[in-house]
Amino acid sequence: MKALVTGTSGYVARVTLPYLFRDDEVTLVRGLDMREPGVRNPKFQFIRGDVRTCDLQAAAHGMDVVVHMAFIVSEIRDKKAIHEINVNGTKRVLDAVRAAGVKRFVAASSICAYGSRPGREAPMTEEAKLAGNEDSYYSRTKRIVEGMIDSFEKHNPGIIATRIRPSILCGPGTDNFFADLLSGRVVFYPASNPRGLPLVHEDDAGRAFHLAMKKGIPGAFNIAAGNLSYATMLKLIGKPGVAVPYFLLKPVSDAAYALGLSPVSSHWVTLSRYPFHLNCEKAERLLGWTPRRTPEQAFREMVASWKTK
Repeated sequence: MKALVTGTSGYVARVTLPYLFRDDEVTLVRGLDMREPGVRNPKFQFIRGDVRTCDLQAAAHGMDVVVHMAFIVSEIRDKKAIHEINVNGTKRVLDAVRAAGVKRFVAASSICAYGSRPGREAPMTEEAKLAGNEDSYYSRTKRIVEGMIDSFEKHNPGIIATRIRPSILCGPGTDNFFADLLSGRVVFYPASNPRGLPLVHEDDAGRAFHLAMKKGIPGAFNIAAGNLSYATMLKLIGKPGVAVPYFLLKPVSDAAYALGLSPVSSHWVTLSRYPFHLNCEKAERLLGWTPRRTPEQAFREMVASWKTK
């Protein structure tokens, strides 16, 4: 099996590539990114390119599967660039998959495509409405991309399209907005969500992408180990926390971001406003995936890694 992986310098790709390298059935991993990922493996072939402009059809030529992970996750100030990469870049990747005759496509989606909404007490299955928040660049672009994949599947029934919807990745290599949220001396969080956030260990997430790539089963799959409360998180990192009403936390976080005092704005506060509860039975049944680490274990490994950096 030969695979093209976009966004190979990103966090999600970094935790997925080791599974591909250990798989004897995977003979070639072609990585595409604007930056070299520093990967050294006989199976790995790097192509420097930007999903907005490079020849993606040539990159996908001869591949059995394209795994699309080239997305902006951590916040940058240029929101137009985020849309160009996350949305327009995905359209170009889908066009290349079709033009190159690739028969399998795996997308790194996110639970953020569901949006953070009130009244979701029961665990959400993959059939839940995708209601990505308009005031969150990440949630909104993930929802748009999912709609694009819906259309792609409809017009290309011979191509298997799989979407992995992971919760927040966490572990010793944590490199995403989650670490940013916890970086201050005091952690402020929405009072409307005392239950915390859904987590999955980074290795468990990488394994899910590997299984999706190998099994070739169409559809969406939730990937999560469960929720970890803010109280537990604060205890483990040894920091004080303050539950703040959302109507105050949103403008304050935007002001702090604008002044360079915080690495994240209200775009991420919005996504933590209400709790997410996820049903991952489909991934267990069809992919054979279950988490091997609990949310607390994943979080503890992340905190332990901070002490060595």
